[in-house]
Amino acid sequence: MTRRGFIAAVRLHHFNEGVILRHELTLKGPKLDRLKLMEATRCHLSQIFALYSDPSQQADRAFQRHEKELAVVDATTDDGTHHTLWKVADRETIGAVARVLAPQKLYIADGHHRYETMLALRNRMRERAGGKLDSDSTGEFGTMFLANMDDPGLLVLPTHRLVHSVANFDAAELVASLSHFFLIKVVADADNPTAAHRLLAAARGGPSFAMMFPNSRDVHILTLRANFEPESVGLTKASVISQLDVTVLHSVVLEHLLNIDKEAQEAKTHIFYYKDIEAAIAERERGQVLFLMNATPVEQVRRVSDAGKVMPQKSTFFYPKIASGIVFNRIDPNESVS
Repeated sequence: MTRRGFIAAVRLHHFNEGVILRHELTLKGPKLDRLKLMEATRCHLSQIFALYSDPSQQADRAFQRHEKELAVVDATTDDGTHHTLWKVADRETIGAVARVLAPQKLYIADGHHRYETMLALRNRMRERAGGKLDSDSTGEFGTMFLANMDDPGLLVLPTHRLVHSVANFDAAELVASLSHFFLIKVVADADNPTAAHRLLAAARGGPSFAMMFPNSRDVHILTLRANFEPESVGLTKASVISQLDVTVLHSVVLEHLLNIDKEAQEAKTHIFYYKDIEAAIAERERGQVLFLMNATPVEQVRRVSDAGKVMPQKSTFFYPKIASGIVFNRIDPNESVS
């Protein structure tokens, strides 16, 4: 899997301006930590990962000739990801890319906490400067890794959920309750590839996920019934999020049936998250019930963002990850980006 993109300074916008859009809510704790780090270093140490739409791949083509030049970074991180970075100072290339991006909305894929922290730091700098910074001040910009959402190399992976420590949990009772909302097919003694394949196939019939219990290799494939009424679990029928796999899981199963409210979900008091399906299945003995997820398509992320809605946390896992620290960008309110 290969992901291509470019790192650039991007003018910061609050979400209500409709220029840079989000699909996830953030938590207070991580933002406080990041703000302390940015205040102490006066530097952006890692990039926000954002998406733009360029079906004709004009921006990608503008960069192609530079990939024949000597890279300034060519290294492999501990997770096995090979990073290759070129520096582009050619004004013609930069101008061509800027023209493609100028009318675009940007969709944050990864880094919601860091982006909101950049906004908070910008606002602090404005206050210290008497309420306003120069329009080209570095404090008005954030560093982003921008990738084309129409690139076939853009991969989104699922994050699986292992529920634990729920009081009075009863597996048989949960299955019976789920049958009112879902069509359930049991795949006996399934291996990991079979479970993933059956789950992917089920998605063609509507929002779907799989379920496994400790001490059993059986996989329950759950597909939302056609007569599901979103209002019955507090969702809005016409909302773009009411038919998302992760929203259905969180609203119907976690909140409505298992009584794990949003506050508990944010605190992660009852949920372990796994990126790897094999690790999730191997460690299901740590919990009471494991939910295996399909990936959220990029187009769904775009529709949710355009509608100003948000998904449950850890709805998307964009892979491969961008390494922190490859590019530092100093933040000095008195320094201009131009």
